[in-house]
Order: sequence, then structure tokens, then C-alpha cells
Amino acid sequence: MDLLGIVSHRFPLEQTPAAYTLNEQYADNVVKIVIDVAQT
Repeated sequence: MDLLGIVSHRFPLEQTPAAYTLNEQYADNVVKIVIDVAQT
């Protein structure tokens, strides 16, 4: 099952607070966010 189609936003680990704020407010047509710990 390909779940990448439901990911609407990606954030690096250091932007986790912004990701949670976006998700909490349902802003910018957010569906699902991914916090990518591999990005630097």
C-alpha cells in the first residue's frame, strides 16, 4: 500500500514545532505531515 500519496507536507526534524502547528491548525490544506529525521 502506497501511503506517500496522502502526505501533503514534509519537514526536517528541526522544524518539528512548525509542523505540529500547521497540522494542529489544519492550515495550508494539510492532510498528513512527515517529519524526516534523515534530512539535515
